[in-house]
Amino acid sequence: SPPGRWRMLGSTAKEKEAVRAFIGRLLPEGTVGDVAYKKKVASKVLALENVIRTPSFAKANQRRRMRQAASVQLAGAREVKMRKFNEIPKEAQKYSLYLPLHQQWCSYAKSVANKAPGRKRDELALQLDMTGSIVEVVRCRDPGMVGLRGIVLRDTKNTFEVITEEDQLSTIIKRFCTVAYSIGELRIIQSHMTL
Repeated sequence: SPPGRWRMLGSTAKEKEAVRAFIGRLLPEGTVGDVAYKKKVASKVLALENVIRTPSFAKANQRRRMRQAASVQLAGAREVKMRKFNEIPKEAQKYSLYLPLHQQWCSYAKSVANKAPGRKRDELALQLDMTGSIVEVVRCRDPGMVGLRGIVLRDTKNTFEVITEEDQLSTIIKRFCTVAYSIGELRIIQSHMTL
């Protein structure tokens, strides 16, 4: 039989007779057995063996999957940096393009705040995804960063990448800065600073 297919029982006259005799031994004698056979077995095609589950086919299938997995390669950190996958193109560095993102973030933040109004502010701040929020640096080791305000385009473990109202792309290093943002009337100050 061809690989990957089921071999059908009862495909030859000899096999049909062998099946009939085997099932006839299992069924009760007389017309009850004949009726049961005709009703449940005679017009059906039964699978004799599943070729897919045979060990040789399974091993070949596993080898094929391993070859396919080996051929797929993920980009490493060096390649990502070299090909500039994470860079925002110059034509996309406009503050006005990201205002709808900020409006969407505001509705998201309000819905999270409304779900648990009794929570502390710091718990709420830790739960939020900051992408789309407007943050302002209120304290920083670098005095030139204080007052920097913009929409967060990328929130990573260590940085915020923001676009300012002057269409400048800036990176805020979290461990050096304290940032403030608002959810409706609620103003949250979040410090990541290490001394």
